[in-house]
Amino acid sequence: MAKAPAKARIDTLPGATVQLTDVQVYVDPTDGAVIISPRDAARIMGVRVRTIYDWIEKGRVEVRRMAGGRMRVVVASLMQSQESR
Repeated sequence: MAKAPAKARIDTLPGATVQLTDVQVYVDPTDGAVIISPRDAARIMGVRVRTIYDWIEKGRVEVRRMAGGRMRVVVASLMQSQESR
């Protein structure tokens, strides 16, 4: 997966409850999806990290696996999950 610049900045995302800086943003080269860590997803959504993992297990948010098995959350699916709450 291609990595965005080290200091990628997300001021606000649609539906986000907080403003964040220095979020590690990745772009999946296969389809251009913007992906972030579960920890950053939790910060954006204002929930605990465990809640993000629960949503992943229930299929409410889409994830991608990186080299080494690390998970990254697809931002678009995170925002769709926000709208369905």
